[in-house]
This record gives sequence, structure tokens and C-alpha cells, in this order.
Amino acid sequence: MKKVILMSCLLAACRTTSSGPPTRPIDPIDLPAQWLVWTSDDTGAPTTTRIESDGAGGFRVLGEAAGAWFGVPEGEGAKIWSYERETVQTKQTDCDCEMAAMNAKEPADCAVAAEFDVATLRGFPKGKTLKLPPNGTFDTETREIFPVLDGSVGPYIFATVCMEQYACGAAHGDSLCVQYIHDLRTGGELDPYDMAVAPLRGPEMLQFVREAYEDEHEAAELAEEDVAYTWVAPRYEKQLTPRMEEQYTGPACYACSDGLWDSYTISSRRTVDALPTVVAAWLKETPAPPAAFATSTPSRIGGWSPVPSDAALRQQLDGVFGK
Repeated sequence: MKKVILMSCLLAACRTTSSGPPTRPIDPIDLPAQWLVWTSDDTGAPTTTRIESDGAGGFRVLGEAAGAWFGVPEGEGAKIWSYERETVQTKQTDCDCEMAAMNAKEPADCAVAAEFDVATLRGFPKGKTLKLPPNGTFDTETREIFPVLDGSVGPYIFATVCMEQYACGAAHGDSLCVQYIHDLRTGGELDPYDMAVAPLRGPEMLQFVREAYEDEHEAAELAEEDVAYTWVAPRYEKQLTPRMEEQYTGPACYACSDGLWDSYTISSRRTVDALPTVVAAWLKETPAPPAAFATSTPSRIGGWSPVPSDAALRQQLDGVFGK
């Protein structure tokens, strides 16, 4: 009898039964294209919209989330990043205490608790973090920190941090701005010149900056070594291919400064059509969201990036953006 059963199994290719058909991992090719597009309102506060291709040249909105979010399919660490504002606790000098100690010629502990707003680029769901400004940048003379997200192109993030400082006993405070450009694929930092195609140099840059000065005598005193290329950011203007805005800066007296870059400078900006090599290459290789999104949103577009074709990661994003 056992031989009959065994032979029957061999002929019928016996196998264990299951409750349903076998499952298979979702092929990334089966997933529709999705993008994260962040915009900002008049206050500068960013909001990100997650959209999906409808397969017919249009799009459907999957949800929104506060802040700016970026998809980085080629990321060495996190494939999704977010830009967040947070408060850090530190200490700074109480100037009244310090001046009193100086007048009394007696040492005193004048450190007091202080809070600063900083920006953080954070990998999602858990990953590396990049703080703007980096830890330790501000010192005992720092009074306020103002981080601003300037724009983005895929993995390239442009952010500026301005710090208001006051040296105890000085006639007035002053401000200083620094731009940070990061490639989220590696976490590496770039220089504004890495994002330049044909920046103004020498006499051209000098003349361009001079034109921003109201005081002709102050402008005439400028020399080529006084002016610098200081800032760059993408601008979308109701389209998904950006133009680049550049800033050039020269020195000025405190009362003459325009306050755009720091308390002792005057700056001038221009918009150029040519794109940096790395930006142009990324745009060429990456499918853009449907153009209809750019014309339909009332807010200013700050940047866009693709959502990785990873079913598990997309499911995690559902918890942030809804679906």
C-alpha cells in the first residue's frame, strides 16, 4: 500500500498545499513614477506635495507634508531626506554681566542659557543628519540665527544661514551670512563655484557690483580684489527646469550696507539661463514631473526630486504624506 502511495506521489508531483497563490516582490518597474515637489509661500515656509503619474501625461496628488522633502534614489545612505527647523540649547555671554565685571576688574561667570534656531537635513526614516550651521559655528557673541532654504535640484540642496552677532561693548551688532550646498547622495559639501557655469570675474564682476552702489565715490574706490562671488540658487518660475540666480558682493560702510549678505557689504544678483554641469547632467538623466503641476500650483516652486521605486519605502512615506 505504501508503495502505491509513493508511486502516485511521484507521478502526480506531490507538493504541499497553500492557502493561495505564491506572492512575489513588487517589481520596481510595476510602480508608477512619483515625485516630491516642495513649494513655499510668502512667509518662506516650505510644504512638500507628493504626486504620482496618472499614466496619461497628468498627475494625481497623494498627499502633502510640512517642510521640504527630497527623494535621493542614488543615496549612499538614506533615500529620502527632509529639511527641518529645530531649536538647540547652548550658552552665550550676558553683556551686562561682562561689562560690569570688566569695570570692576573682577572675574565673573557671565554665561547664560541661550536657544538658537538651526536647520537640519535628516535622513528618513533613520539616517545621517547634517546641521546648518554645523555644531560649534555660533559662539558667545551670536544673538540670532536665521536659516533659509534657498532651493534644490534633485539631490543638490542650497541653504543660507545668517547669524546676528554682537560683541559686548560694541556700538552695534552685525550680521553675517554663509551658504551651504550639499549633495545628499554623499552628504558632501560643495562650493558656490561648483554651481557656476561662467561666473563674472575680474573687471566684469567689479563693474557689476559697482552698479549696485548708490555712492559713486564708494563705488569708484572698489578694486577687483574687493568683490566676490558669494551665493547661488535655482529659480523655477512656474517651470520645472530652473535658471540659476547668482550673487556678487563688495564691501561697504555699516550705514551703506544693504544687509543682504552682512552688515558691511552691498550685493547684486543676476539670473542666468545656463546650468551648472552637474545640474544639467542630473536633469538630463531624471524624468521630470508632469509640467501641469508647475502651472497649477499657486506657490513658488523650490525644487523637485523623484521618489525611489521601493515599495517598502513608499509605504513608509504614506505615514508622512497620506495616500
